Amino acid sequence: MLPKLPTRIIDVGSNTVQPSLKITQGEVGRYLALSHRWGTLDSQVKMLVTKRGSIEDFCREIPMDSFPLTFRHAIEVSRSLGIQYLWIDSLCIVQDDYQDWEIEAARMGDIYENAYATLFAERAGHCDEGLFQTEEDKGTTNDFIREIKYQDPQTSDNYWILASTRHTYYPNSLAPEEAFCLVDKAVSKLQNRGWIMQEEILSLRKICFSSTELHWQCASISRCECGLQSLTEERFTDNDLTRNLLLTQRRDGIVTRGLSASNSNRRLAGRTTDLNKSWKKLVEMYGHRTFTYEKDRLSALAGVASKLGRPPENYWAGIWREDASSQLLWRGWNRPDAPCSRHETYCAPSWSWASLRGGIAFCSFGTDSRQHPSTQIWKVLDGSCEPSGENPLGPVSMGMVRIQGKVIDVFVDECEGPAPKIDSYANMQSLERRGIYERKRYGKTYHLVVRSAQAGNISVSEAGPSVISLDTDEDWEMFAGKTEQRFLYLIAQVGSATGAAMTDYTLRTMGLLIRESATHIGCWERVCVVAPRGWWGDWRVLAEDREIVLR
Repeated sequence: MLPKLPTRIIDVGSNTVQPSLKITQGEVGRYLALSHRWGTLDSQVKMLVTKRGSIEDFCREIPMDSFPLTFRHAIEVSRSLGIQYLWIDSLCIVQDDYQDWEIEAARMGDIYENAYATLFAERAGHCDEGLFQTEEDKGTTNDFIREIKYQDPQTSDNYWILASTRHTYYPNSLAPEEAFCLVDKAVSKLQNRGWIMQEEILSLRKICFSSTELHWQCASISRCECGLQSLTEERFTDNDLTRNLLLTQRRDGIVTRGLSASNSNRRLAGRTTDLNKSWKKLVEMYGHRTFTYEKDRLSALAGVASKLGRPPENYWAGIWREDASSQLLWRGWNRPDAPCSRHETYCAPSWSWASLRGGIAFCSFGTDSRQHPSTQIWKVLDGSCEPSGENPLGPVSMGMVRIQGKVIDVFVDECEGPAPKIDSYANMQSLERRGIYERKRYGKTYHLVVRSAQAGNISVSEAGPSVISLDTDEDWEMFAGKTEQRFLYLIAQVGSATGAAMTDYTLRTMGLLIRESATHIGCWERVCVVAPRGWWGDWRVLAEDREIVLR
């Protein structure tokens, strides 16, 4: 069954007929989609976009020589494959009509999923660089495979030995001929772009034009131009995991109809667990990707979110209600080359990872829940978000979650000198080491520490203050000169990274440091994740049950 064509599509014409923009009227048909980098809007790169003033002219024809090189190559591929239609975002969405952009952006998941294939311009840094290899690309490719002359000392026969260079990944099962596959030596210029991720995941067939060779991927096979097995087949990436879960979900929609209610529920429960884990891995990868406009951070993932078979009202600014108790525990992942920062304007509630510009990591007491089990202390009662546009899974203008949990009044102080000792249990130790913030001023070093306001002489106090790790360096400003701010420690879970028997005095706590909202009376805002020193048995004595509304 042929899919419905997108609202607008490029009719690629023929050798004698110029391409044109077609406004569809519910027709069906095959089409290709193009995944590419635009380039910077203020550069001298040749660009072609549809605007309100150009629609009428484009519907008559678009001269072939007016297209940037990547678009021309994509049209040539479409014609060669006998596929009449091609979808290109910059031409099929009206770029100076924000309402049209919102409507079409919300449909992008369907557009890429329904495309017969997607062409990925991996070698091109902008839209005028083209799909196909250049002589310069071929010269670079030769650097990866070297011929070494060898003369047998016994017979004096001459041999030429092929040597593969620049390999950084060797699976245990690597066969000798696999070392010469060129796909893995190409660096994709698409891989760090935020919008590209959902195109990678949702496209059922991918034709990738890299600087080294052509590469085909679909649900059945992965094949490259050189004919050798690609190393990428040895890897199981997070994108692959999510894509396979989406395919499984479609099959389960049919398979579970023939199962008993109990068997069907068991199958769906297992899939839900896998899907939640996969979503968190996906978000961790997604956070490091870049955007021309940071406000697009939720829009560019909406297509994937729409395919998970869950009600839109259960999607809270990138967090799923079904796993909210776990997904609310995230922290900024700062890298030297890509530090996290806050958005200049409102993009998401404080508790959403989308409120941060940069990578994030979800927090837990261990990577194996069987060896390092944790127990949820809080309960996420409900939540909601107000979409700021047409897409219920896109950007939001406000949001809240209501949580029943145990809270403790705490102080946050600046501590001069060396950082206090950090707990040694494995997962949180590594996270703290990556994320501790220091502030140097007047030749001194300061750390932010959290300590209980009520501890008295129990062992929580004896353990001393705990270093906290802020998501961004600029978050220091919320503490500067503000000594009367009220903070709460909202306990989310207890657990152990050592695998010890679970008792009140072997379990640690993890949760959120929160502060009173300056804009919503009676509400609170997230500051950061904390895993303070001291045992659960000591903290629970200080805690009181409260219902907290986070904004």
